[in-house]
Amino acid sequence: MSYTKTEEVITATETRSKTFRRLEDWIGNKFESSYSKTPEFMAFAQMYRARIRKIADKAGLEIVDWSTGGHFCVSAMLKNRQTGKFVYMSCSDVRHWRDGWYKDILVRTAEHKEDWTGGSNNSSTLEKLGEAFERLTR
Repeated sequence: MSYTKTEEVITATETRSKTFRRLEDWIGNKFESSYSKTPEFMAFAQMYRARIRKIADKAGLEIVDWSTGGHFCVSAMLKNRQTGKFVYMSCSDVRHWRDGWYKDILVRTAEHKEDWTGGSNNSSTLEKLGEAFERLTR
């Protein structure tokens, strides 16, 4: 899966294209804003889910609920396969909190797969997300 974004540069008469092949290619991206989810956001969300799934699998968790239901936000409920404990994660609107999906992910415990209030809020980076999942679901 890859996504190519083309944008006009106002200060010059040129067009630039960028192809997003890896999740890290989205770092620094200014997401297009719209009243509905854009193909750009949906391509990002698909790559993000794939990465979260890999992180979760490595930490012994499975995704039990995934949502792009918020406006340009992503959230998931995950369950530890051994302990049965749940953890909730979400990232803020990618249009307004640039790179928040990478460096400021909300993570907290949950009592069950529909517990949207959960425990205390924690913050994690994408790089440390597996550790946060493990710590909160022991």
